[in-house]
Amino acid sequence: MERFLNPDTTLDEINVHGNMHVADLGSGAGHFSLAAARRLASGGRVHAFDVQKEPLESLRADAARLGLHNITTLWTDLERPESTKLAQGSMDVVFLHNVLFQAEDKPAMIKEASRILHPNGKLSVIDWVASVGGGPEQQNRISKEQVKELATKNGLAYEKDFRTGSHHYGIILRKL
Repeated sequence: MERFLNPDTTLDEINVHGNMHVADLGSGAGHFSLAAARRLASGGRVHAFDVQKEPLESLRADAARLGLHNITTLWTDLERPESTKLAQGSMDVVFLHNVLFQAEDKPAMIKEASRILHPNGKLSVIDWVASVGGGPEQQNRISKEQVKELATKNGLAYEKDFRTGSHHYGIILRKL
């Protein structure tokens, strides 16, 4: 049986390692943040952001329990400009994993992801396939083609698709 959104497989596709700086926009309880933090060397860092406080508290507790001291969290509305408070061009990798369908202002989230990526940095997007039943309302989903279009308008170029399971698509975009 295929596993639902396996973070290790995804992180292999993105090649998260070493002293990278990673931003997880819409981290929730940190499914991907924790997996990324485990892979990073002592100089690497994960910055996890979410609009809900409870999942961030859970992430902090899990990170402490696992001895992962390279994760910082920030409660913020990612649809506001520069809401991450990260410096422009400071991130190697940004995740928008299973979060765009929840946003009213999807372009704002992609714009912030692009702003904080350094040239050649990678944006990983995972979201719901439009044709799959269950999950979020169809009108809230964003297609892979729509993501590519928004990315192009924000200085990002399509790099590749990657497999995430039958309910989601995964794409990697690169900052020009």
